[in-house]
Amino acid sequence: MRYVCLCALLVIASSGCTEETEEIPCAELLNGVCVGVENEAGDKAGACPCTGPMAEVHNQAELAAALAGAPSCVTLADGKYGVVEVHDGFQLVGASAKGVVLDWLSFVDGAASACRLTTTGATVWEGASGTMQYLSVGPSPDDGVIVGAGAEARIVGSTIARSKRYGVSAFGHRSLTIERTLFDGSSYYATGPGIWASCPEGCACAAIPELVVRDSIVREAGIVGLLISGTHAELNNLRIERTSVGPNLEAGIGLAVTQCATVTGTQLQVVDNEDPGMCLDGSKVTLDDVEVSGNLRGIMLVSHSAPSEVHLTGATVTNNQGVGIGIAGAIFAVVDDSIVDNTMAIALPALIDGTSAGAVSVGDGVCWNGSAVAHIHRMTVKGSQRNGFLINGPASGILEDVTLADGQIVQINYETGSQPMTSGATPPIEPIPEDMFCIEDRYPAPAPM
Repeated sequence: MRYVCLCALLVIASSGCTEETEEIPCAELLNGVCVGVENEAGDKAGACPCTGPMAEVHNQAELAAALAGAPSCVTLADGKYGVVEVHDGFQLVGASAKGVVLDWLSFVDGAASACRLTTTGATVWEGASGTMQYLSVGPSPDDGVIVGAGAEARIVGSTIARSKRYGVSAFGHRSLTIERTLFDGSSYYATGPGIWASCPEGCACAAIPELVVRDSIVREAGIVGLLISGTHAELNNLRIERTSVGPNLEAGIGLAVTQCATVTGTQLQVVDNEDPGMCLDGSKVTLDDVEVSGNLRGIMLVSHSAPSEVHLTGATVTNNQGVGIGIAGAIFAVVDDSIVDNTMAIALPALIDGTSAGAVSVGDGVCWNGSAVAHIHRMTVKGSQRNGFLINGPASGILEDVTLADGQIVQINYETGSQPMTSGATPPIEPIPEDMFCIEDRYPAPAPM
């Protein structure tokens, strides 16, 4: 906050002073929250940690001497400091985020922190706990931040940009919390996920890692913006945008969840990705207040095996290509109070028994393969260029107050068998004889590392 003092001196009256406030704008703003280090917002995510004895250093030799002594708060003047290893109890505080430059930052053991500096990358080694606040990370020759097995990390008010591989990798970590942070891959560097949190044992994971991502943006990652595998995750106020396909034209997904993960989230924006906005596979996921738009396929609720249970509430799925919401495989999906609008047609590969059968122009608001079970309540579907609501084969579920502004609910490849129960404003389901193409029973997320 800046304070502007306006004083006027009058010839025949006493002087006066009026105080006004001027909000300093953020370079990145997400729903009223400043995101990333490169803004003029000051310490909006809190002051740098600095307690206990203090030591002031001005060069690499002085820093090495300070870090070899007793734990303290070490303040760094602007300058270059090379590779820095931080042990238990130390707190690094830079004079400025851009002026204090490290070649690499490592949290070796115990609990330590680093605040207000630039580094090519950072590692939190196995068993260590590292807090990173107001860091500018990158461009990195590897991952921007590496969180080791059993490690704990907290990244706050930072920018991680142009990592050669992943923005943050956390494989077998204990916990990872990311707040007010911007991940910016840029298309040139987009070779891997912006954030990849995984338990290497997947569904057999004994110690399930924890992930929290809030008030953050993931932009122009490669393959997947955020990939969660075998992990318990909480997401809040998160935007994932412009994820590109990988070097072999694979994926391009905004949010991918797989391998028995459990995820809760609210206030998510997943937009303009080169393939599905979301791919939720083999996990338990509950999301509220979701915007998914501008993707090739919107939300894919597709899994080949249980446990697969997805609850979506308040989803706005607009301006996607091919499919708005796809439901298939061994999944139980509940979708409440949602809108699917303007699903545009595009040619997508058609597979029959796993074999390519050419390409088919598809533009379905909802495409539901009867292998899945779906309960859909209070949904509006409109503006689809092919079918508003397509059911493939016999299907079990509930359609309550599902309305179509144009088109019908049609059921293809159906002669006998189950049909969803309908109630309220839901129109009758119309069986039709055409053998149309719908989505496959599996749309797998990329394999976890």
